Amino acid sequence: MTFLAPGEAHALPAGPTAVVSLGDSYIAGNAGRWRGNSDDPFGDRSGTDRAAVTGGYDASRVYGNTNGGCFRSDVAEIAGTRIPVDRAINLACSGAESRNLWRTSHGGLPLEGERPQADALAEVAATHRVRLVALSAPRCQRPDTASPTTG
Repeated sequence: MTFLAPGEAHALPAGPTAVVSLGDSYIAGNAGRWRGNSDDPFGDRSGTDRAAVTGGYDASRVYGNTNGGCFRSDVAEIAGTRIPVDRAINLACSGAESRNLWRTSHGGLPLEGERPQADALAEVAATHRVRLVALSAPRCQRPDTASPTTG
């Protein structure tokens, strides 16, 4: 395992406080669509499918504008934090692997049309006083050992 020395100390921005989540579907809240399990494949699936609407499904009710991409749920863990901050920001993305977290300058790759998560975090940190970053590490690998076929 390689540890990096902390970077130069910078003054925190004067903006609002925030907590941020990074990672894969686990922390994005991908399972937030469900209120339990059912063996009923139709309708509201015995009341368990939060995306059920009359005559079908509308997953944007759960995932908002990330439906069909990162699937960030409205009930992801970060959304329910009790940490006293101004904003809880979910940058996690369903299907993310380690290479989708790294900065572009370190070989990070976009996913679902979004920039690497560490690049997005840098943008948040430029305008918010980030108090906590929660990370669900997907298929962790060092940047020098990852490949498109191994993650």
